[in-house]
Amino acid sequence: MSTEAWGVISGVVFGIVGWWAGRHERRVARENFELSAAQAASQWLSDIRVWAAEAVDVLSEAQYRSSDTLSEEVLRTCKHRLSALVDRGRFFLPNRRYPGFPQLDKHEAYRGSRHAALDPLVAAINVLDGTIGSHKDTSSALEAMRREFVSRIQSILSPEAVNQQVVELVAKSRNQKLTDETLGGLITKHHAPGADRLLNPTAK
Repeated sequence: MSTEAWGVISGVVFGIVGWWAGRHERRVARENFELSAAQAASQWLSDIRVWAAEAVDVLSEAQYRSSDTLSEEVLRTCKHRLSALVDRGRFFLPNRRYPGFPQLDKHEAYRGSRHAALDPLVAAINVLDGTIGSHKDTSSALEAMRREFVSRIQSILSPEAVNQQVVELVAKSRNQKLTDETLGGLITKHHAPGADRLLNPTAK
């Protein structure tokens, strides 16, 4: 075979090898990007869970301590913790801004509309300031705000979808099909009996 023919063949071979290497590098880069994105999303979810859990603790404390007359110290503590939680929440759930409404008279983080998940925390501060709206008392108003907050955060975190992923990951880690697809009750398949049933085992 002539030198010219070998040159052509070598060029084709090197071209194929270069194309394959480039494709491999792009695939590796894409996989690394997807892994980094998944890790970032996982960290974000973890951080927002910690923040939301603290908010629930403060709301619960304020609710149950409000059944008695709140001292000025307790009232001030709950309000300042809730106010801080609202601003910390803006790190995860920023205001939504609308074209044409720059609101330059406000600080940048406060321009636009507050995220709906933060509204129950702001409303709870208003309750502690004496505004209970249509609720019968401070305790019931704070309970309503806590339930609303939990509901809105739950819609963001989507724990049912996360639990389903956990079940699938456990199955893969065991390299077998799970005989109990609920993973011991992690995924609810049937109507729950309820707390009353636990307190009264003879109840039907």
